[in-house]
Amino acid sequence: MIALPLLLDLAGDIPLPVRIEKLTPFFSPKPGTELRVAEEAPRKRFDDGKKSIDPLSQQGFIEVQAPKKSCLIVQRDDHSKDIRVCRGAKKRIPFQVHDIDDFGRIYMQVYSSDQDLGTVLYWSTPYRRAQVVDETMEWPGPGRVSYTKSCSFTSNKKERKISIDTFEGFRWQISLPEIDSPSKPDFDRYQLNSDGTETKLEGPEKKVEEPAPSKEAEGDTAKAPPSAKKIKMVKRWKTNWYSTYDLAGKAIYSDLASTASDKGKCRYGYHNDTSEKDIGIIECTSVANLKWFFVPITCLKPQMNPNL
Repeated sequence: MIALPLLLDLAGDIPLPVRIEKLTPFFSPKPGTELRVAEEAPRKRFDDGKKSIDPLSQQGFIEVQAPKKSCLIVQRDDHSKDIRVCRGAKKRIPFQVHDIDDFGRIYMQVYSSDQDLGTVLYWSTPYRRAQVVDETMEWPGPGRVSYTKSCSFTSNKKERKISIDTFEGFRWQISLPEIDSPSKPDFDRYQLNSDGTETKLEGPEKKVEEPAPSKEAEGDTAKAPPSAKKIKMVKRWKTNWYSTYDLAGKAIYSDLASTASDKGKCRYGYHNDTSEKDIGIIECTSVANLKWFFVPITCLKPQMNPNL
């Protein structure tokens, strides 16, 4: 067992690696290691009398023990009350699934005194935040958050399959083709009109004329030579075409419904470009009774890409 210091004060200009090293013995599991959800959240009674739980409120814990002669102050987020642990006391600090960020991490800001500017500690998890737009929502538009709980990959000579389970109890199954089909650039084009409106262009050659100017606008401005048309390009996909491969919607199955007859489209990649380069990603429209979803695939890795 490691003997903890009697006193800890990190006030002043101390390099971050040194601060983390000095704080690490006071936390279990250690910062930088992997956490998992350990317990379900308490069941709550709703208006209909039934008891249920929010799957995203399932909990795990981090234990902190204070130095014998000083305190540690832990801040989980801007909206939570600070947790003060003093004089050798121990405290279990809970975290919930919905506290996990886009990179699967849990963060805490820790202070050793009122003069300490604080140190950010983080723990990783095997879970990832997904984004979903279901049938009750408008699209394009904001969606809801879902979290992946587990991910498995199986492969044989002719078939590669991915199975993703979520905390809500859903399962998405993805069947990858034998040969990957690279995505192509795919944008929507809009003409920016002088009155501030935008007109969508349906083809590379199609030209759209602006509305004729009103009589009040006629005069010197009406005689001025027309200016060049301004075009705005808007990405149709959140993923980038140069790091993804096309997939038919019928290759996605869910326990919500069979999607064998879907006309939806998907893009998948062996890495999540720019944000997380060590795991895969999939983005789909009109599949599995969903209008759109964007899901990190933790069991698909860049080194598994057969096209390299």
